[in-house]
Amino acid sequence: MIQYLGNIELNGFRFDSCLFLSRLSANQNYDLTITLRIYLNKVNPTAAAEYVDYQGTRFRVGNWPDAEWNDISSVFQYYGEEWWDNKFWLRTPRDIDTRLPIVGVDSDMANPPVYSVWRPETCPEIFPHVNCRFNLEQVDSRGAAHCTINMRYFTEVFVNDTWRRTNPEFANPRSSAVDMDYDDIFGTTTEYEGVILRNLTIPHEIGHLMGLQHSGIVRREAACLAEISRSGSAGGNHDLCYGSTLESRRDIMGAGEDLSWYDALPWRVAIEQHTGINKHLWEIRQSVIQGEYDPIR
Repeated sequence: MIQYLGNIELNGFRFDSCLFLSRLSANQNYDLTITLRIYLNKVNPTAAAEYVDYQGTRFRVGNWPDAEWNDISSVFQYYGEEWWDNKFWLRTPRDIDTRLPIVGVDSDMANPPVYSVWRPETCPEIFPHVNCRFNLEQVDSRGAAHCTINMRYFTEVFVNDTWRRTNPEFANPRSSAVDMDYDDIFGTTTEYEGVILRNLTIPHEIGHLMGLQHSGIVRREAACLAEISRSGSAGGNHDLCYGSTLESRRDIMGAGEDLSWYDALPWRVAIEQHTGINKHLWEIRQSVIQGEYDPIR
């Protein structure tokens, strides 16, 4: 049985979710797979075009060379999927059978039965936990996508009142979840409290497209919240909201490349919608846990 839920919403973004109840994974758990469908909009202007980024820097937009477009499409797929797939596990609440039935739509049946038992029918001595899986699909139209990203190829930047040629690999505009460029293959490097941090732009923006916020927001750090209070929602993109402690700053949703339990939120939201069991009752692990051998007595 596959329980499918479409267009789960988290902080204004949407994704699909499948809970695979008809089979156990290699580690005797159920797979919970989030699918995010993305349309990479290849911006090829027919006339001279400019783009102004979040920081107010002006760029001229050129046409994508085939090689560079193929590069970013494949790197986007690899980093976007590899970074988020199989990185979290949810430990099932022990009293789950008293909290069901599972909710959702069975993709194989018009009128699915109600499942009130968590254990697999074919292997009831196993008590499964949940593997958090991620599937990134690049689609060929806006209508088929959860979100569209405008992909630009910058050739010139306006600096000191002059247009200057720029290497598209190092144009360094301020990207967002809906506006990216060739430079985003390489990510960014910053220093914080004497520590060099590398942030991969593509996994960071994929996190946003699943509904994740910057690390200072989810950790409710005082400096970040004060900036949001001053500036409104735009304050969430202030440097302070990328983390005001080294731990927060290191996070992929800050300015680093670490994953933390905060980043499992999309799967926690999905499992709550599938089972009706509050997301806070699912313990998050960042290393593999096995389904338990626990015969029914």
